Amino acid sequence: MDIIAGIRRRIRDFAHKLKYPREDFGKIGLHCKIGYDCTLVPKNMFLDDYVVIQNRVNFVSSDGKLIVKKYSVISTECIIIPGTHLAAPGIPFYFQTIAHYGDESSSIEIDEDCWVGAACVLLQKAKLGRGCVVAAGSVVTKPFPPYAVIAGVPAKIIGVKFSKEDLMRHEAAIYPPHERLTEQQVDQLFAHHYAGLKPMKKCDMAEVERFNAAAAIRNYSNA
Repeated sequence: MDIIAGIRRRIRDFAHKLKYPREDFGKIGLHCKIGYDCTLVPKNMFLDDYVVIQNRVNFVSSDGKLIVKKYSVISTECIIIPGTHLAAPGIPFYFQTIAHYGDESSSIEIDEDCWVGAACVLLQKAKLGRGCVVAAGSVVTKPFPPYAVIAGVPAKIIGVKFSKEDLMRHEAAIYPPHERLTEQQVDQLFAHHYAGLKPMKKCDMAEVERFNAAAAIRNYSNA
C-alpha cells in the first residue's frame, strides 16, 4: 500500500507541475510553492522569490494583476479578484461575463513577508504593506500600511504585528540595509496608525534567537 500511495503521490505531483508550468507565469521567482487544486491565471501573476500559495486558492482575473513580494504566504481557499464589473444598462450580466463588457481591472499588491489567512477575499484596490497579517475570513478592499494586523468584513486595523523594538529587530534580521524601514519611518507608522494598539503575541524568544534568518535563507537558496 505504501508503494501504491507513493506512486499516486508522484503522479499527482507531476500533473500539478504540468498544470501551471513556470513559463506560464508573468513572473515566478525561486523557491515559490504553489499548492494543489488552485485555480489561477498565471500570465497575470508576478511572484518574487520565496512566495507560498497554499491549496485551493482562486485567482479570478481577465486583465488584473496579482503582485506578491518575497516571503509572503497566501493561505488555503483565499479568493483574489483584482477587477470588477461596472453597471452596463442594456447588457445582462451573462454577456458582461463572457464578453468582458464593463470590466475594470487593476492590480492587487502584497508586499514582503505578509500572511493572508485562510478563506480571505482580496478585492480591487487591496494592497497589503510589508509584514501585514490578515485574519482568516477577512475581506480586504483598500490599502493597509506595513505591519498592520487586520480583520473583518470589510477588513480594518485591529493591531500591529510587532512592537517598535521587535519591528526594527525583524527588519535588521531579514532585509539588507538599503531595504529596511528607517527608525523615522517606523515612528511615523506607530504615530499615524498604531497608537494605543497592542502587538501580536510573540513566540518564545529563545526559539527566535536559535533561528538565524540570514543563514536559513542562504542555506535554503543553496539547497
